[in-house]
Amino acid sequence: MNVLLIDDHVLFREGLRHILRRLDPSAFIHEASSVEACFALDSGLDEFDLVLLDVQLPGLRGLDGLRTIQKRFPSSPVVLISGYADRSMADEAMAHGAMGFISKSVNAENMLASLRRVLDGELCPLDDQLSDPASGMQQALTRESIHLTPRQIDVLVQLCKGHSNKGIGRALSMSDNTVRSHVAGIFRALGVKSRAEAIVQARRGGLL
Repeated sequence: MNVLLIDDHVLFREGLRHILRRLDPSAFIHEASSVEACFALDSGLDEFDLVLLDVQLPGLRGLDGLRTIQKRFPSSPVVLISGYADRSMADEAMAHGAMGFISKSVNAENMLASLRRVLDGELCPLDDQLSDPASGMQQALTRESIHLTPRQIDVLVQLCKGHSNKGIGRALSMSDNTVRSHVAGIFRALGVKSRAEAIVQARRGGLL
């Protein structure tokens, strides 16, 4: 199976790779950080078995990104992924030919189930996830409910750029211990256990 994954967050792509391997351990996953960048990939493919397209990207994004991908790979099923449970965007995307719209807040099992449905030729609208209490979407954070210090916000921005603790320390002139302390505080505030989860929650809460 050949999958095209377009997302500008390296850590989120890494998390999606693990999920996609559960779909097909032998899947070949082609990655790009933007719609424009995916056209520079030397994949030699005219179609993909599945395209996962982030809604918020640098350059072409949202429906413009969807239309461009559909024009380039007309027979490939496209699933939009987003940090926000935006029903109007989801409905419009489905009306324009997207096979699915998945929030990044769903857990791995729900995402796998949604992707399997798409691979089986079924549509996977956002409402199917919103009606599922196991998806975790009803516990979405808001900017007002997240309490981070200004310095933690600085660290979170660097973390979401994919920087290591050492890289964050260099960028913000902090010691490794101070960075680790801020990262631990961010995880507690967001209720997460990993950097990938922190990125998702931050985007859901409108922090990025």
